[in-house]
Amino acid sequence: MENIEARLHDWYTYWLITSKTNDAMGLIGFKGLEDTYVEVGYGICKAYEGFGYMSEALKLLIKWSKENDALGITATSVRKDNYGSQKVLEKNGFKRVHESGDTIDYILEHDVSCNCN
Repeated sequence: MENIEARLHDWYTYWLITSKTNDAMGLIGFKGLEDTYVEVGYGICKAYEGFGYMSEALKLLIKWSKENDALGITATSVRKDNYGSQKVLEKNGFKRVHESGDTIDYILEHDVSCNCN
């Protein structure tokens, strides 16, 4: 982070996802801002998979990125066998834009309705 301008730090930050009882559940955040698009990354503990927590966290991150002038979000190199991640992305309006080998790339353009409000 020393080489990143302070005003851009939020675009290179991961946030801890916690339960209502403050148990750590996972992480979500951005991998940097390039040309007003950001790449999202996330992970959740096995015990919390399948309950919609990551979909909810991503929905909030999408809203935040819109409010902070990102034009869209990408998710690249999602493994084809990672059905949970694909479901999280597609539930939040991401579209498949490229497939190669065993990975899929997604994009969400903020001018497209994504049920994020």
